[in-house]
Amino acid sequence: MSENKILIMFAITLLFIIALNARVVPLTHENFDEVVNGDKNVFVKFYAPWCGHCQHLAPEYEILAESFARVKNVVIAEVNADEDRELANRFEIHGYPTLKFFPAGHPDAPEVYQGERSAEALTNWLNEKMGTRVTVKGATNNVKVLTPGTFDQTIGEEGKTVFVKFYAPWCGHCKKLAPDYKKLADVFAEEKNVIIAEVDADKYKDLARAYDVAGYPTLKLFKNGEIVDYKEARDLASLVAFVNKHAGTARETDGSLKKSYGRIAEVDEVLQKAEGFSEELQKEVEAILEKTEAKVAESKRIYASILKKIAEKGEKYVQDERARLTKFVEGENIAPLKKGLFRIRLNILDAFNWGVKNEEELWIVCWRA
Repeated sequence: MSENKILIMFAITLLFIIALNARVVPLTHENFDEVVNGDKNVFVKFYAPWCGHCQHLAPEYEILAESFARVKNVVIAEVNADEDRELANRFEIHGYPTLKFFPAGHPDAPEVYQGERSAEALTNWLNEKMGTRVTVKGATNNVKVLTPGTFDQTIGEEGKTVFVKFYAPWCGHCKKLAPDYKKLADVFAEEKNVIIAEVDADKYKDLARAYDVAGYPTLKLFKNGEIVDYKEARDLASLVAFVNKHAGTARETDGSLKKSYGRIAEVDEVLQKAEGFSEELQKEVEAILEKTEAKVAESKRIYASILKKIAEKGEKYVQDERARLTKFVEGENIAPLKKGLFRIRLNILDAFNWGVKNEEELWIVCWRA
């Protein structure tokens, strides 16, 4: 073998090793079968550089690759399907981006990913497929980016409250609003029926014109076919209050729930009069729960479950459960929707502080827990 051929083979091997050690591994028709050979699970993004959806997915996909960097049995990869038509045709890629999971041992039976294109959603899906427990690295922006291709579908979701900021990248007022708008999205991240979104109105002028956007930033709320123009102050507290009003939510500016959220007044009144737990109290509360309509669907179940636990473990359960849930709520590895349920349970636990007369005494109870 000539020296030149040896050097060429060495260079190819070196590039292949570098690619495998990259966070997102680039694949072509030349190295695809070497990587997707059944030895490892391989998750592949087929994309086109000019595709807007692909551009929005790119940072989330990088976060995904970074999160799985230390998992040895998975490769996070990508194919420029616009350039590599051979692979695009082979795997019947008709739209961008297309995400396919090639399981270890069965590379000939890929599964198409059809969920939300966020690092968190992608991570959760791969965890289910592979039995891993990877958590997302880095902070994901909870502001949903809308384009002409996603706008109508998003604002048209039944039961969803969609708050949209139309902005221009060069606009000074938009830049000033951006930090509080991101915080607003974080505040409502636990609400499954609230979407905080934005549209680059300078880029998508026709879309902005369709909704009478004449200046930047313009804020509009969409719900069940109705549009409400936002005309209040642009501080976080005002933004949160506006979304709460129209979405029927009860979020504070730090993302926590208002203390009254989830509580049932008729039950609380009975609990406050009681000096402690008893079987008679449990029966009385259960009777009220049967005939009471709760504004929050989970409330009745939570009241009943707390009473059941107190019956089994004693009144100390209230403090122990509060301490446990507080750790979960303050942690970073709990899914937003589950964290929201924990907050409701914490609110309802406060109704079981027998003998606590004011907020100062309640703070002492919480501190001791």
